[in-house]
Amino acid sequence: MRNMFDLSGTRDLLLHGGQLELGFQRLHHTDVKRIFKKLGREPPPEKIQPPRKCRRLNKSQSLESEVIRFTSIDCSVWRINIGCNDLGDKVTEYLHLLPETVTDLDVSACGLQTRGIGNICKFLSSNKTIVRLIMWGNNINDDGAVYISEMLKQNDTLR
Repeated sequence: MRNMFDLSGTRDLLLHGGQLELGFQRLHHTDVKRIFKKLGREPPPEKIQPPRKCRRLNKSQSLESEVIRFTSIDCSVWRINIGCNDLGDKVTEYLHLLPETVTDLDVSACGLQTRGIGNICKFLSSNKTIVRLIMWGNNINDDGAVYISEMLKQNDTLR
């Protein structure tokens, strides 16, 4: 059985100033689902702490427990980067789990295809909190471009 949050090798988790940097972590889509669920359940703290120095997550620390500690003690998460993980379209089914504090989402080079682009566009058609979406390096074909075009007609919060 695969360890859900294996932190072997040079994988780093960067936590700073409301940003959860999970890019280049070799995450599986189920890892992202668990993280999004935990983020969505935690109420935002009353006071946002000032940014602090980025930290590396030691191998002995659980990614899930560190995400909980980060969101409940340090600050509200406003930016999530899950880019450059080969997550595929399945990860886009978990976007509804994101907390309302998230305004920036990076899904670059996640191996998204037409279905994933469609799921993102469906989510963003009604989402009014995400203002910045980064999704370079995915397979956006003609159908994906139509999804994006239709979504932009309904979403006026993206910059």
